[in-house]
Amino acid sequence: MRPAPGSRQGLAFGVGLVVMLMWGASFTAQKEIFAAMSIGGYLFARYVLLAPCALVLLLTLAKPGRAKLTAADWRDVVRAGLVGPFGQVAVVSYGIDLSTAFSSSLLVACGPVFTLLILHLLGVERLKRAQVLGATIAFGGIIVFFWDKLSRADWTASLGDAMVLGGTLLLSLYTVMIKPLIARHGAVPVICVTNLVAAAPMMLLGGVAAAAVHWQDISPSIWLAFAWVVFMVTFLGWMAWGWVNSERGVARSAPLLYLMPPVAGVVAWWVSGETFSVPKLVGAAIAMAGVAMAQWAEWR
Repeated sequence: MRPAPGSRQGLAFGVGLVVMLMWGASFTAQKEIFAAMSIGGYLFARYVLLAPCALVLLLTLAKPGRAKLTAADWRDVVRAGLVGPFGQVAVVSYGIDLSTAFSSSLLVACGPVFTLLILHLLGVERLKRAQVLGATIAFGGIIVFFWDKLSRADWTASLGDAMVLGGTLLLSLYTVMIKPLIARHGAVPVICVTNLVAAAPMMLLGGVAAAAVHWQDISPSIWLAFAWVVFMVTFLGWMAWGWVNSERGVARSAPLLYLMPPVAGVVAWWVSGETFSVPKLVGAAIAMAGVAMAQWAEWR
């Protein structure tokens, strides 16, 4: 029996909250995994698990009447796969390792502002004054956030933040690149194919580091965290978030993303004892306010 619309909305809201809790907690989990199996080892093992899942799901969804990818589509898919599932994941992973869980989550949550700016630069969308103001405020908050570490000459963490910010830009570019593909072929098939495109180069990137890892010495708790991050957080999490957006609409679902940095901060404080200075918290609040203003103007 099909649930009533109100029940579906409530279920979608609950699923969205669970996804935010998982995404927020995953930053601390990833740092623990990196310490145990190295970043290269993680990236290699990630696609050993993720690629078969994507292939099985893609074959399950394949239907005789479904429109197939044209030569032009394949060109766009390959480019998107190298930008997003390969480039963005690799850059952000190395950045998270150098930075902190809270910092990484905040910078990733600023992605919608980058998406708006890319659409504007491509001539797809004209920015309203409120969107320009929101983007300016968001970047002002990011500068305050960066300045806290730069003033303490914390160059390693600053480099990590810069890498996460660059990876977030790549994720926004990936989002724009796959938008027309999703319109023609659907979100799940496009995400699966772009991840399959990224599998080979990612495994080549992490192959040397993976060969040096003593896999038999990795504890069961790390393996459990790894499976949770790759399968539940990454694979099922993105699928669930796509369903939430389809049920509630992007405008009503996007504010849930603002929960990710607080969740990441609480988990990092509880698990690894991460501390938060006043300038860091002020910068985070300003950045999130700017993102909210830019998105609010877009929804109106």
